[in-house]
Amino acid sequence: MEEELYLSDPAWIEFQRQKVFKTLSEFVSAMPPATKGVHTLPQSVAVQVEGFHPMGSLDERVACLMVKYLPIKVSANWNQITSGLAPSVIEKAKGCTVRLIRSNPKQGRWTFEVRSLGETYTVYLKASVPIGSTASKMAKLDLKLGCSCGFWKWQGPDYHASVEGYLDRKPRSNKKEPTVKDPNGHNKICKHVYACSQFFMKYDLPRKET
Repeated sequence: MEEELYLSDPAWIEFQRQKVFKTLSEFVSAMPPATKGVHTLPQSVAVQVEGFHPMGSLDERVACLMVKYLPIKVSANWNQITSGLAPSVIEKAKGCTVRLIRSNPKQGRWTFEVRSLGETYTVYLKASVPIGSTASKMAKLDLKLGCSCGFWKWQGPDYHASVEGYLDRKPRSNKKEPTVKDPNGHNKICKHVYACSQFFMKYDLPRKET
């Protein structure tokens, strides 16, 4: 029995905006293999990540209405994520030691172990090609990020990543704006993620065969 197929938020929005395909099934069937590989996932995988919705559990007309209420920003590149980043985050990243512990370039996934001040944290990275793009350089890709540290959870990054579309995995905070911890909205990521960027920004995403 085949698993139910889930579709990414960007693909939902693209379907709602375009006027060519009348149903989601037609839309997905017409996707190039490289695009389909990024924007569709089986249920067993999709339920573990943010930003995917089941295709078959809702009437497609209802789905088209629902997608209008999704956040406009459902992805972000590195420049967008780090725009206005607190300088203190960049400075503190210099004291971190990074080690790559898992790598799956074909799926656009990397996991890092970061040590800082005697503690060890895990950083997650998911990279994908924007709809309509053929980019492979990390700077041009849509990124989703996450870290196991407390700063990420409570000092702003988890909130910003949730509302701005670049959170990997489920939210760890209560999704409330950290007006006390981050009143100016500058804590877009933690120092551990920034430390890892010195490595992953040199990566390329392998081009999928068509």
